[in-house]
Amino acid sequence: METLRKLRNNRWGSKHISQPTHRDLSRQNALRPSGPLESENEGTKGAGPDRRRGSDGSTRSGPSSPGASVLTGDTLGRWPSKHENPLGLNVIYEPTTVPAVDIIFVHGLGGTSHNTWTKDKDPDLFWPEKWLPFEPEICEARVLTFGYNAGARPMDSGTILNVTDFAKDLLFCMEYGKDEQKDELNIGKVPIIFVVHSMGGLVVKKAYLLGQLDNRYKHITSSISAIVFLATPHRGSGLAELLDKILEVCFNPKQYVIDLKRDSPMLEGLNEEFRHIAPKLQIISFYETKTTPLAVGTAKKLVLNKESSILGYEGEVSNALQANHHEVCKFCDQYDPNYVSIRNILKTLVGRCRDAKSKISYGDSPNDLRKVQTLLALTEGPEDDQKFFHDRWMTGTCDWIKYEAFFKDWVQHSATSKTLWLHGPPASGKSVLSSFIVDYLSSLDISCSFFFFRFGDQTKRSPNALLRSLAYQLATQLPGLNRKLQDLHNDGLRLEKTDARTIWNKVYVGGLFKMELRDPLYWVIDALDESDASHTLLEVLSSVSKAAVPIHLLLISRWTEHLSSSFDRTEQWPNLQTHAIQAQESDIHTFVRRELHYLRGSEAFKQHVLEGIRQRASGNFLWVSLAMKEIRKCHTEKAIEAALSEIPSGMGPMYKRMEMNIARDLREDDKDLAKHILIWATCSRRAMTLAELSQALEPDMGVILDLRRAIGEVCGQFVVVDNTSHVSMIHQTAKKYLLKTSDLEFSISGPDAHPQLFTKTLSFLFDPKLRAKLEQIAAIPASPFLQYAATCWPYHLGLSPLSGNKSLSILPLLAEFFRGPHVLTWIHALAYFDELSVLVQVSKTLNTYVSKKRKLHADDVPLKQRIEDLELLELWAADLLKVFAKFAPNLRQQPSAIHKLVPPFCPKDSVLYRQYGKKLKDQTALSVTGLTNPSWDDCLAKISLGSGLQALQMLCVGHYLCILTTSGVIIFCDAQSLREVQRIEHGEFIFSIAASAQGETLVSYGYHTTKLWSIPAGRLKRTLENPKGCKALNALKFTGNDKAVLLGSDDKSIRKLDLTKPNQGWQILDPNLLMTEAFIPGTNTNTPRYMCFNPDASLVAVAYSGYPLSIWSLSKAQSIATLRRDAEKRKQSSISWTGVDRVRWHPSEDGEVLGLYNDGYVFKWNIYQEDTQEVRTRASEIECSPDGTLFATSDIGGIIKIWNYQHFALVYQLSCDNGITDLCFSPDCCRIYDLNGSMCNVWEPNALIRLTETEQRSSEKESEAGSTTHTSSASEAFAETADPVTALDSNTKAMLYCAGNDEGVVDIFDFLGNKSEIYRSPRFLTIDVIHISEDGSTVAFSEVGGLVVILRVYRSRSSPGQFEARLVREFKIMDGIHQIRLSPDSKRIQIDGASKATIWDVESGSCIGEFPGRMDTLDRIMINNPLDATQFVDFYVNHAVVSSWDHGGDTVREFSYSKSMPVLNVSRSYEQAPPLRRRSSPAGLTNLEVISGVQSVIQNDGCHIIVHIIRSFAGAQVESSVVVVSPASLTPSDGAGTDSASTFEIPKKIMDNVRKPLGFYDGSFVYLDNESWVCTWRLDVEKDSVALERHFFIPRDWLNSETLDLCMLMNNGIFICPHYGEVAVIKSSLTKEW
Repeated sequence: METLRKLRNNRWGSKHISQPTHRDLSRQNALRPSGPLESENEGTKGAGPDRRRGSDGSTRSGPSSPGASVLTGDTLGRWPSKHENPLGLNVIYEPTTVPAVDIIFVHGLGGTSHNTWTKDKDPDLFWPEKWLPFEPEICEARVLTFGYNAGARPMDSGTILNVTDFAKDLLFCMEYGKDEQKDELNIGKVPIIFVVHSMGGLVVKKAYLLGQLDNRYKHITSSISAIVFLATPHRGSGLAELLDKILEVCFNPKQYVIDLKRDSPMLEGLNEEFRHIAPKLQIISFYETKTTPLAVGTAKKLVLNKESSILGYEGEVSNALQANHHEVCKFCDQYDPNYVSIRNILKTLVGRCRDAKSKISYGDSPNDLRKVQTLLALTEGPEDDQKFFHDRWMTGTCDWIKYEAFFKDWVQHSATSKTLWLHGPPASGKSVLSSFIVDYLSSLDISCSFFFFRFGDQTKRSPNALLRSLAYQLATQLPGLNRKLQDLHNDGLRLEKTDARTIWNKVYVGGLFKMELRDPLYWVIDALDESDASHTLLEVLSSVSKAAVPIHLLLISRWTEHLSSSFDRTEQWPNLQTHAIQAQESDIHTFVRRELHYLRGSEAFKQHVLEGIRQRASGNFLWVSLAMKEIRKCHTEKAIEAALSEIPSGMGPMYKRMEMNIARDLREDDKDLAKHILIWATCSRRAMTLAELSQALEPDMGVILDLRRAIGEVCGQFVVVDNTSHVSMIHQTAKKYLLKTSDLEFSISGPDAHPQLFTKTLSFLFDPKLRAKLEQIAAIPASPFLQYAATCWPYHLGLSPLSGNKSLSILPLLAEFFRGPHVLTWIHALAYFDELSVLVQVSKTLNTYVSKKRKLHADDVPLKQRIEDLELLELWAADLLKVFAKFAPNLRQQPSAIHKLVPPFCPKDSVLYRQYGKKLKDQTALSVTGLTNPSWDDCLAKISLGSGLQALQMLCVGHYLCILTTSGVIIFCDAQSLREVQRIEHGEFIFSIAASAQGETLVSYGYHTTKLWSIPAGRLKRTLENPKGCKALNALKFTGNDKAVLLGSDDKSIRKLDLTKPNQGWQILDPNLLMTEAFIPGTNTNTPRYMCFNPDASLVAVAYSGYPLSIWSLSKAQSIATLRRDAEKRKQSSISWTGVDRVRWHPSEDGEVLGLYNDGYVFKWNIYQEDTQEVRTRASEIECSPDGTLFATSDIGGIIKIWNYQHFALVYQLSCDNGITDLCFSPDCCRIYDLNGSMCNVWEPNALIRLTETEQRSSEKESEAGSTTHTSSASEAFAETADPVTALDSNTKAMLYCAGNDEGVVDIFDFLGNKSEIYRSPRFLTIDVIHISEDGSTVAFSEVGGLVVILRVYRSRSSPGQFEARLVREFKIMDGIHQIRLSPDSKRIQIDGASKATIWDVESGSCIGEFPGRMDTLDRIMINNPLDATQFVDFYVNHAVVSSWDHGGDTVREFSYSKSMPVLNVSRSYEQAPPLRRRSSPAGLTNLEVISGVQSVIQNDGCHIIVHIIRSFAGAQVESSVVVVSPASLTPSDGAGTDSASTFEIPKKIMDNVRKPLGFYDGSFVYLDNESWVCTWRLDVEKDSVALERHFFIPRDWLNSETLDLCMLMNNGIFICPHYGEVAVIKSSLTKEW
């Protein structure tokens, strides 16, 4: 993290400044403590005396404004409108990159935030906004204004405000201000320069003093770098007395005017305090030289003399301005000498601030940076590599590159992208040259992003690593890209194992390339030839020319045939230049001369040595460096001559000599040490630290006293230790020499070394004390080798041979590891290091190992032990994937959960459960029963859309899932938690929906209207009429940076909706579009059946029933391609085309279309190359993954297939019971969603996890051979459709629970595992409410149709363990039923309906009581009185009502919880939802509707009754509180019918993390927290101390909106929860924290 911090700090002073746009130059009004909104009245310039233009160039109405003078003729005249002169702190200009400084303008007495700085009130002369952003240096600053109400207007009422009050307001706004996007202003993150006029200078001085004394503001005041005073009355003004007298006589005096009197106490005190701290600041004071017209009379006076305007401090810069007090801050044009003076001083100040750098990137709070780091999975930046090579640079070398014409051309600013490839021979100093270029660009104030491929570090050899590193560096420079990366993080993405093309498309093409920057971006990439997949890398980099921002790309490498052929395709590269480079003679001469400087001897002898080395160097810097090391060891001229003659020419002979010296000079034990070090240095997955290597060597070599010194002495210059204590080979050529030269004493054999390293790494994890060390965080640093061992043993396993002596111990060691407890400790370690994705890599490695091992021994006599061991590894390969998929979030929160909490939740046939779950069942209190599925399934969750709703279409919009139903209802769900967030109603059938690229807006196109909604709030933003008779063909797309929407309709038209023109509706894009298809015999261009726009909305694919698929250019309004089909692929040879049912565009491959022919074939078509590929499959829907590597098909029979896009190879197949109407992938491609009737199924198959989390290829050959997803066999799964549980109740006394499901079946269970079906609806209607009587003898439930059934249940005499049921009574209620409740003796039943609530006598079936029903499902909830069996209690939001069972519901008593409604606490579990939502009516009207209600009432311990109160907006809960009622409150007080209850509220600090309250157990409040952990909170009343404990988690795929409502805690501590049509019973000890 420290290296990332250094990198971030080095990014300050970026030169990538965008040309200020209209939007950039008019950002303002971010924070308005007071004042109305801006006026929207428009006019024209010169329309009248009170007309003036706003900052956007439009004219606005309002009173005219004077300038910001202290005493002018305008001071007592008309006053400026707050509409255009906002109060508070407002951003008026912000550079696209990280600002170097913040410049804040503060006006004076009678002034305003804009008019003070505007000549003649002309907005075009508002120079802080109109001129400064275009000034060099200054354009790197963010510009803000501060407005405060300091008018001298006589009409104002008296005020006690003074300079101190204004100063406090300024501090407050700087600390808590927001910009127009409601993002933090982050004032204080960069240096601050104040430009202040008149009294504004006193306000800033006072703020600076106050901030020094207040810890809240110290970080702001410490960032203040300079203050530019413009005519500030440091010692007051005599004219202030005049103004004060006028106000006192005529109106009201102003305290801040009194403060301006000459030598006022306020001024004297302020100057005395400021004098002591002023030396910390750069102070510039400008003073007026002309007289100012006054408000009364015609006389002119000098408002401030020079002495009052200047502080007289040491170091202060003062200068005169040829202007009066009013005009000193206003200028007629950019050539005004006064403006030039102020501009020049600001330019100097900004430059100094930029050069000084800053502490933290603007706009990047630590949390924001962590988000970006988490997304990119970065733990260190590239600056350590840059420093490693820069330390090898010598002053005076590499300068030649600055004077090469091709390099100067590359550096030269341009509006287009450029690529420069420099290639040279090995060991010629290319990496040192790269580091020099990075520093050289920095010296030019050009920030470049850079990356060094490292041959010795597998983690720095992939294109993935390069793109992630560049992305982080760019994000620290470009706030816009930073926000884009944060959005990707919020979408749940992690890019560590994502393929390079996906990163390129999501981060660069989808983010960076759309930004408009004025200056180019500079990228330096070194050692391109050492990349694992240079072919892939060059393929993506060649598209930099498509970026809106110019990118100057410098690539440095060896020359290879592969790279040369890639660059030869010049049409792919922007402005490509290639140049061969050699080590310069001058550089070698400088290097050797500098080294010989410290050598004693004559100059003639030094020259002789220099010539001898230079003649044999052959341009090889490494050879020169090694030769000089040999010479420095010599003590005589004779020895130097001998060394020169003995040193061989060329690197091969040099390495041989180095190796021979080691073999000759070392003792045997040192040779053994050297051999071990060389093995680790050449074969480790990444460069190891000294601490890691020391611990790795310890078992074989014992304690090494000084490993750094030992490496230098025993490894003969083969191994180096860099500035970060990482150990690596001196050069890639040295590594290859030892690996490929087999006749050396110290040669390294990879096939021998990797089994050895695999054994060492895996054996390290056998340490029996390792688990204890992991649980003691302080002990982790004592095991530095642990992280390498835990994460890298699969790498060494994958490179180990399958046969030979070295491989004999591998399988037994693996089997021992996976049979013992060590595997759980290893997973514990991975979770601790946040490296759980290694589980996916291990799964793949194990599967590969098992497959190859079986093939190798296919002809051998089967050995039982080997068969069992391989089967064990195969089982673990499957389980590791599921652990990652299902439990990774829980393990990241609590790594130790793998030992006792994860195994019980695994299926009974899983190897994880069999090895550890059964043991835990006997040893601990945690067990999970009630589930019959013995195996893992790929279904992560099922989302019920609700009764009567049928799914039609869905979109994955960022981290929300958007589902369209046939009734016009649109449902938003959180894609991670799978919770429903919002429902909106369009009010009519919707043909299609689409989301904006930024995921902020949804458009829905219905029969008559189009509506735009905010995501996820569901707020209706706009409604417009549709063109008559025009139906959307599922072709809606946002375009133009989300400023327009395109529509493809059934009337053969393409329409456009311009969102920037609110008064304009749908407009036909071009009348000629789709009108003239080429004539093909036997065809008919009738009504289109399907349309689809390509990713950039430049093309549209149109499918007809009687014409081939056509591609149209929207800009040219002409057809550019028509899909013809080869004769051998057609059923009818006489027809050259086939109809198309569905079309999808590839998300990144230009011009590639994926579709479904109507004869059952899937096709891929490149419209430019006329190339097609087909595969036969029965499909009705098709969808391409966001990264373009996969696509999915489904059919009406319920079969989902996932295919590799490149090879059209089937990789996964899932069979379901029902047909599927739509498909989509999650943004990270790990999940696939399908719509099936009223359900949305969420699948997370192992195949997708493997494909998306697989590590990058380890060699160029593998990369070019094909995609990692290409497989010859597909995994297959079958998903049985289980009827979801829809109603659940339990009874602790009888130890029973009862469940009803979606098909109308009611089952009763005991806790011994017995289950009996007691009812089956003859109409297959859903059971929606169920209740078990208190004695467990009676069960009452209702069907969705209104039938209430009461059954008497009893144990079966004929079938032990089973239950039988007898029908007691049925009631038909023609009303929606919210709740049913039996009296304690089961003689009465209350049925709560929507229109009325009734009480019935069960035996007679007669109604004995009737009262008003529930207005809403949350209106009230009823329970039996735990202290009186003849009563029940209805709990409302503010009060409760006790009623009688025996008297038909007569009220016995009412009581309130407190005198006022408890303050509801906003729960973080709903922080994704906005605090206020608008419920949209079918007519599209929006009105704020807040619903407060009772979510649940829980009484399970006899001592506490929990009333869970929520406040919801349009069905989405956003506020929650829990009131705890004492049962004693239910007993009437003497003589009181209405009183208050004994209640208390769960504190906010607890409720902030409560997702669902569960009840009380053993005196503790039990709840499910936001991360789905079951927690307890104990309140010690005497000490008022809080104790929170986590006990166990509920797997994330178990909980959705339905199951969450149904899960419950029984009073014996048993937790029951529906899961996939069954009920899980979780027994645990809630008195123990796991």
